[in-house]
Amino acid sequence: MSIHMDAPFLENEVEPAAEGVRLFREWIADDTAEADPKELAGHLWREGEIALLVGEPGAGKSILAVEIADRISQSYEGKPLDCTVEPTNVLYVDLEMDARQLRRRYSYELDPGETREDYEFTERLYRLPVNPLKMIARRTPEETAAAFVTEISKAARECEARVIVIDSITALKRSYYGTTDLLPIIRRIRHLAQRRGLSILMLATIPGREADRAVSLRDLGGLRLAASCVDTVFAIAKSGVVANERYIKHLTSRNSQVVYDANSVLRYELNLSGNFLGLEFKGFDCESCLLSSGQKVHTDGEIAEIISLRREGRTIRDIALEVGRSKTTVGRLLQRYYCSGEPHPDEDDTEAPNFAEILIRAAEDLTPEEPATEPFEDATQEPRADSEETIETPEERLIPYEFPGCEEYEKALRDPRLVVEKGMKRKDAKLLRRERSIIEAAATTANRSYKEKGLKMRLKDHPRLTAFRTDHGIGFEDSG
Repeated sequence: MSIHMDAPFLENEVEPAAEGVRLFREWIADDTAEADPKELAGHLWREGEIALLVGEPGAGKSILAVEIADRISQSYEGKPLDCTVEPTNVLYVDLEMDARQLRRRYSYELDPGETREDYEFTERLYRLPVNPLKMIARRTPEETAAAFVTEISKAARECEARVIVIDSITALKRSYYGTTDLLPIIRRIRHLAQRRGLSILMLATIPGREADRAVSLRDLGGLRLAASCVDTVFAIAKSGVVANERYIKHLTSRNSQVVYDANSVLRYELNLSGNFLGLEFKGFDCESCLLSSGQKVHTDGEIAEIISLRREGRTIRDIALEVGRSKTTVGRLLQRYYCSGEPHPDEDDTEAPNFAEILIRAAEDLTPEEPATEPFEDATQEPRADSEETIETPEERLIPYEFPGCEEYEKALRDPRLVVEKGMKRKDAKLLRRERSIIEAAATTANRSYKEKGLKMRLKDHPRLTAFRTDHGIGFEDSG
């Protein structure tokens, strides 16, 4: 089979492998070499480098890669993934997503049949879809490498791209352990980058690991040999604590110091902002704090419910009984989300959102001027003596979200039936507070469902609230 290839990859072309011998001090003093390459994704990836982004299936590799490509195309400066180059043409080589998947992630449709609003990518970001099955069909690994890199080279010339993102390189493997299939491709990609002065980011899927174990180079498995051919390797992984969170860890780098190691990983939240599915920076964290402890992952609604109960003055022991968790788990979550939010000492000017403040306001209508409640007791501390029941008057409780049907949730929270009156039995007051907390958590879930999937959830569609009211003989017609 004959394969058309660009000139750099002609089999009969022999290029000199050595550049000539010179003194060390002459190489160092050479002004033609740029001492400090500009950043493409902060400390993770710089100009002229070949980077490898790895992650388990569903970790968010493509989401992160598209966001990085979009930032480079418009030279978006925003810590910690700064892009300090001028607006640059970027070629996104897509072996994973089809047009339908792409449209679902980066377009917005309020109701079926209405006008669709697409996210406005810049005119510097190009996409080249490649069918991996057709690329490897009836070709040897070397022939596949030659054909694939030739297609990339042609497309990069056509759109004058200086940056290339390949999603993902493992789509060209012929078997589960097909490392030898990828080595010829990576070598030719490296040759292309050096010859044309390109910056290339390759994505790769790695096998799943235990949720309580940190990400390391050994998780790459057969890709470790391929990783030795690139300049920098970083990973995106799922949080073992909160279902919707991800973190980024820098594994290795030839040209710079590894900053975002296990002691300071980047913590992100998956967020559908209008018509763009991206990652919202939440701060720095220790990787060990994000690993699973063997319990189920916490959802945003559950965390909001725990904070809501705590703001009502409930003890940790009572909260643990309410939500079905251990005292240690409840105390740890409160310590993390109720009192966290301090910026990293090296990033004092980072304007990162305070996740604790967002969750507190999600649990209760709290103004910034309100003082915080007294510090909560440690998880191992004995509960305080119960104070006398006070009268709770109806208040204008507002859901801190805007989504279709949010008025129904606000009306439910203002229901006079949920008012705790003086002299009420402790058991009855406890049930009312419990129902109100479940409604607040349901609002958080409904908002998340609408932002991420475009789904509208009625209040009666929430299984926890339905189960609670069924168990206690409360009908939805009785509320509001």
